Amino acid sequence: MYFSRQSIIYLTVATLLFLSVYSYFQFLEYKKYTSYVKHTYEVMNANEVVEVNLLHLLRLRREYVLFQDSTTREQIINAHQKLLSSVDTLILMTDDNKNQVRNLKDISALLHHAHLDKNTWFAHTDQPMSLDSMKAEVQHNGAVLDTIFHELDQVKTIENKLLRLRLSFQEESGSAIPIMLLVTGLTSIIMLIYAFQMMNSDIKERIQAQKALEKNIHQLNLANEELERFAFIASHNLKEPLRKSRTFISRVLPESDPQSSSHSFLIKTEQTLGRLQDMLDDLLVFNRLLHHNEKKELLDLKQIINAAADGFMAEMSKCSASILTGELPAVHGFRYQVELVFQHLISNSLKYHQPDIPPVISISAQFNEESGHHVIFFTDNGIGFDADYTQKIFEIFGRLHSKDEYEGTGIGLAICRRVMFNHDGFISAESSPGNGVRFSLYFPV
Repeated sequence: MYFSRQSIIYLTVATLLFLSVYSYFQFLEYKKYTSYVKHTYEVMNANEVVEVNLLHLLRLRREYVLFQDSTTREQIINAHQKLLSSVDTLILMTDDNKNQVRNLKDISALLHHAHLDKNTWFAHTDQPMSLDSMKAEVQHNGAVLDTIFHELDQVKTIENKLLRLRLSFQEESGSAIPIMLLVTGLTSIIMLIYAFQMMNSDIKERIQAQKALEKNIHQLNLANEELERFAFIASHNLKEPLRKSRTFISRVLPESDPQSSSHSFLIKTEQTLGRLQDMLDDLLVFNRLLHHNEKKELLDLKQIINAAADGFMAEMSKCSASILTGELPAVHGFRYQVELVFQHLISNSLKYHQPDIPPVISISAQFNEESGHHVIFFTDNGIGFDADYTQKIFEIFGRLHSKDEYEGTGIGLAICRRVMFNHDGFISAESSPGNGVRFSLYFPV
């Protein structure tokens, strides 16, 4: 049967928890019976004290009978009080045992009945009780004293039984504790060894994965460098034959018959070569954005937008376009790249405006506290697009219209996305057909 690492960990933790809880309750049980054993010993000691006090009192009484020494009177009275006090203490210590309480109360009653202090012996010091009377009284109390000693033996017998029982329970509960501690310790050691092995295995796997990742990253970087080098070289190498081809066509075109089909072919070829040259130019721009070495500076966005719009003055005048800007924040960025973004956005708005409706571009801003970005909103009233194509418009050559409908290379918005990536931000778009488009540019603070 196969157990996962997680299952083994859960099982081990559950085992350790069970052993810990079981050991804890076993310790409480052992502690409880230890206190019972201790109490039993204390009761037995107290019982011995009662017996010693009783024997001491009887010895004093015999001395007084034999020697009639007046100094012994106070000793008898004090010894009697000490005896009664020790009996009361023993009763309090055994209040949880009905049999013992009953026996001790019987002993207390017998002691009071025996009048062992015998104050009547000392009531008239000038006329003390006769020696014969004292002997007779001592002999009369012999049966009572035998009963008292028998009751004390009963108390001792009961406590001995309790002691044996409690010692067995103490031994039983205490014997499991070392075993539990040993098992818990061994389980903990095994768990630590297994955890160390898992950590060691995970570390090795992570090191291998890290090496594999670094290798893949290195290979990917090499592939990207080769691709970028290829794109750069191809673009530069292609521009020269393109330029020559357009030059040759421009020389042949005036000499051809405008009514001939060859003239029409030459015009279409020249237009195609022009679009190809525009694509190569945009590819070079995009390639340059991948490896830029500009330094960020604090940019005045209104100034950037005005500089971007200057290149479209003729087109804007032709279609009566207008740009409305609100309060815009200063952002840290690369001047050339940010201007490039607004050039492409303005170009798109002018290109995709609705027929017979003057293009209106609105640029505003707000601070997004949740993400910590300055958000620049670029809104127009153009033809818009279906929201399903939101991601496609940011792809290289991601066109939604044919080149016959609208001019362009299809790289402009891909350049915008790359520029925002270089600024540790991003760009998004919202639109619907016939309702224009709103681009949101997120610049980090």
